[in-house]
Amino acid sequence: MRTYGKLREKIKNVFGTIGAFADAIGMDRSTVSKKLNSVVPWDQLEMEGACNLLGISKDSIPEYFFYEE
Repeated sequence: MRTYGKLREKIKNVFGTIGAFADAIGMDRSTVSKKLNSVVPWDQLEMEGACNLLGISKDSIPEYFFYEE
């Protein structure tokens, strides 16, 4: 199962809350929650948008979006 612990941590460090991140990325808070809980997948454009907002390099996408436990 994919885990988004590192992504959650980065979101909290940059935006303070998941809700503030959801507002910045233009998604409903429940949608972001579903994505972070592996209910709904992230698409490529969403990953790129999140990376831009969070200052994550494209080379680091796998460690934030594809890490599995």
